[in-house]
Amino acid sequence: MAPKLKIEIRETVTLQNNNKYDAYNRFTLDGINHIDKRIVRVPITGTEILALSSSVGAGTFNEENVRYMRFTNLSTNNPIMLEFKNEDDDTFVTKVGQGLSFIYSGASGSGVINTMDANESTPLDIDAIGYSGLGDLVNIIAKASGSAVEYAVDTSVDINGVLNNNHLTGSVYNVDMEIFVAAI
Repeated sequence: MAPKLKIEIRETVTLQNNNKYDAYNRFTLDGINHIDKRIVRVPITGTEILALSSSVGAGTFNEENVRYMRFTNLSTNNPIMLEFKNEDDDTFVTKVGQGLSFIYSGASGSGVINTMDANESTPLDIDAIGYSGLGDLVNIIAKASGSAVEYAVDTSVDINGVLNNNHLTGSVYNVDMEIFVAAI
């Protein structure tokens, strides 16, 4: 019998009027033969927490084999920022709030190959002529912070009239995060 990863997500809430709502979703991934589960301290400077390539190496997963990744913020006070980058240098950033998780899944036949695209200047139109398509996910960088304005650039001017855009505002803190990766 081939190993299977069972994924279950459940949300429950009881509103003030005692109405209860419950959502339960489950999925099974077949053929999972490799699990990497670890807790890392995410620094305020940001660090690569995962790399993906066509070959396996220290801290690097085979992009074709990865089927499921979960990043859980273990802090009860501070968020984490995750930056995902593909082979075309497209990046997107998402905030993972206190105690919450972000899931990134691969495709059943190709892992995280051709799973990500981003565009800062114009909306993506996958039906447009000339759309270049999705790129392979190549790495994930995590950065910890504790302020609601953690990545706002300081655009004030110093006493000499020089723009203070060389640092970010907000208070920052190191945060622990659990990383779970499943691969075939």
